[in-house]
Amino acid sequence: MNRTACNVGTWRPTPTEWSAAVAALREVEPEEAARVERFRFAEDRKRALAGRLLARAAVVRGTGAAWRDVALRRTEANKPYAALREGVDPPRFNFNVSHHGDWVAVASHDRLRVGVDVMRFDDPPRGEAAFMESFASYFTPHEWSQIRGADAPMRRFYEFWALKESYIKAVGVGLGFPLQRISFTRAPPHLATAAVDGRELADWHFDLGRLDERHCVAVALGSDADEGPTREDRELHGSAAGARFREVAVQDLLRLAG
Repeated sequence: MNRTACNVGTWRPTPTEWSAAVAALREVEPEEAARVERFRFAEDRKRALAGRLLARAAVVRGTGAAWRDVALRRTEANKPYAALREGVDPPRFNFNVSHHGDWVAVASHDRLRVGVDVMRFDDPPRGEAAFMESFASYFTPHEWSQIRGADAPMRRFYEFWALKESYIKAVGVGLGFPLQRISFTRAPPHLATAAVDGRELADWHFDLGRLDERHCVAVALGSDADEGPTREDRELHGSAAGARFREVAVQDLLRLAG
């Protein structure tokens, strides 16, 4: 399993560096490069560009395909996937991308479904109580008891939101999945278990980590059918420090583009 993250908050490209980065994407995905350039704010443009480059890099490293042979597509539910030429291994390669705040992250696996979600710990402008009330229907009573009983309720709120998003993105069901159907239980210090419609997801593995003091990240790892995460998968996925990501710079990604 590969987990990589890029801090776009610290990336301050010169006009020349920005042009080179966009050109690397335009060469293989001209429509995506044009979409990146249409974002109004520089931070949104950086996140969109880094996300696309990270995804492509994950596929290149995970499958051995050449940078120019990778075609990134989306299902009808907006789940990204790699369209690889016939014969490229592994055929069941999965990846997922998330960005929020200063960070963009990608997680991938050559066999299992994977979802990732990044959340920045923002202070609600209308206050904590009003903010949580507006999301009352999105969490189960069991989850709310864990959120409100935490030492830092807002941080726990964002962790639970990231966990839900990681699962939804892994299964690729989109916005039509009612969030109350899945209920998480934190297993300190960094793991979690989940149940959908009251049935435990025994073949799924969830963990949480920190990209820095202001950003958490959740990763979901699961199966398509009867084959779930192996013991090795769980050990790699659930290290003592939580979900660990290798930090890379945009320049590192551009080197893969040749």
